[in-house]
Amino acid sequence: MSFIDRLKNKIRVTLYKTILRKYAYGNRIARSTWEKQFSDGFWDYLYSPDEAAHYEAFVGLFNQYTQKGAVLDAGCGQGVLYNYLKKNGGSFDYLGIDISAEAVAAAGKAFPETHFKQVDFDKEKLEEKFDVVMFNETLSYFVRPVKKIATCIEENLKPGGYMMISLCDYIGHDEIWTKLKSQYDFLDFKIVENDKGQKWKMGIFKP
Repeated sequence: MSFIDRLKNKIRVTLYKTILRKYAYGNRIARSTWEKQFSDGFWDYLYSPDEAAHYEAFVGLFNQYTQKGAVLDAGCGQGVLYNYLKKNGGSFDYLGIDISAEAVAAAGKAFPETHFKQVDFDKEKLEEKFDVVMFNETLSYFVRPVKKIATCIEENLKPGGYMMISLCDYIGHDEIWTKLKSQYDFLDFKIVENDKGQKWKMGIFKP
């Protein structure tokens, strides 16, 4: 990661914590940071038992409301969510996208039976449309999370499709939820906590 990217990240984080998060903005991180983190194994802990509760609850929402169709995992990382979706069954056609080429390569190696693609979804468009679009612990990394949801609905969600969102309990995330709940009627909303007291909030809605 270059000095410039480290400086940009530091400035973004400071602006996010002091100003931007109050207005439901996100905290975008430089792609080089993601590449280094995935290369160094920083995100491997997502496969740990401490993370299982929120993944299982998120997949539970998917199973409860829909178990089929085309699924987009926006910010798939190394494919952890796909691993849980696969274990829980259902008939779906999956595409995982991520800003990190390192993550996509690792996901493709671990799960060669499905599809992963390197995409900076904050800046690049997808032509495909899906029955379910999932932002699992990733929405807050978009510059304007609430606007991204609206754009994704317009460009990538099939009529009658579902949007699914999960965010850990972190500074600025409640502001994002407040904006989302003011614009969309959630079919279901859950708060999940593990044995260590870590919390996640997650919901599903149809526009």
